[in-house]
Amino acid sequence: PSRQEGFNRVLLEAMASRVPFVHFDVGGPRDLTTIKQQENLVPVGLIDLFADRVKKILNNNAYKTELIKEGNRQVKKYSLEKVSKQFITLFNQ
Repeated sequence: PSRQEGFNRVLLEAMASRVPFVHFDVGGPRDLTTIKQQENLVPVGLIDLFADRVKKILNNNAYKTELIKEGNRQVKKYSLEKVSKQFITLFNQ
């Protein structure tokens, strides 16, 4: 985790790799994540809470599977095809 982020590409990479994540709530992760995934966005500095969220994922296979499925659905919104169309639309305005 970091205390500051630009674009949270690592979250998209985790979702694409089917890996659930815990992340400090910095750099706009709420723009990329679902309500379910946002349960694992932790205020900066709350290390005990961060560790608890990691443990929850490691110790609860059903929850882990749910997060993986959620991430897999979410990351598809950022496919090359969809994002490239958005860029082209922006440039043509």
